[in-house]
Amino acid sequence: MKGRIGVAGVRTVSGLNGIMVRGYLRDRLTLGGVVGFATFSHRENNDQGEFKDINTVGLIGAGPQVFFWPYQGSRKNQVYADFGVGGRALLYVGLTGINRNRPENATTLDIPLEIDIEIPLAAQLWIGERVAITPEFGFVARIIPGNREADQNGQADSNPGRGIAGRLGAEDGPGLGFEFGNSSTGMFIGLSIGYFFGDTAK
Repeated sequence: MKGRIGVAGVRTVSGLNGIMVRGYLRDRLTLGGVVGFATFSHRENNDQGEFKDINTVGLIGAGPQVFFWPYQGSRKNQVYADFGVGGRALLYVGLTGINRNRPENATTLDIPLEIDIEIPLAAQLWIGERVAITPEFGFVARIIPGNREADQNGQADSNPGRGIAGRLGAEDGPGLGFEFGNSSTGMFIGLSIGYFFGDTAK
């Protein structure tokens, strides 16, 4: 497997939908990265009252990953599976577009910003020599930077992250969260489908 590189569509354990690139540094060790984004643009009035400004909001997520595959199925079979454990770090940054109501001297952190650390367990199901379907299940730590306590000017950070606090019944804002198997999509909360390039000699 050493030297092979795969490209896949992926939904990670923390919920990033994007494109993943994964390469085998050694037979049982892969290193890669994930990136995904979503944007929405619309026209709105500018300071002169003219309907000419284009406002764009969105969310970008990206980060590196590493997986170790201690058990690998026999490459002599047409269908076989590898089982592994990995680590993934993702940074989510929100695009808030034009904000005319924000004071010029504001120093608070109010853009969506979140850091997720994932520890997924994965089963990589190979169909032939090049196609792999990989469901994941695992642990996520969510770090939402900022401070909810107001400063001497009465300003507090309102960074909502990706809204996990609101989904769990609290007010969105800075904090620390942990998840294990929290998913509405079924048993596995991550999935990728990829195609691998490189030498397939057994």
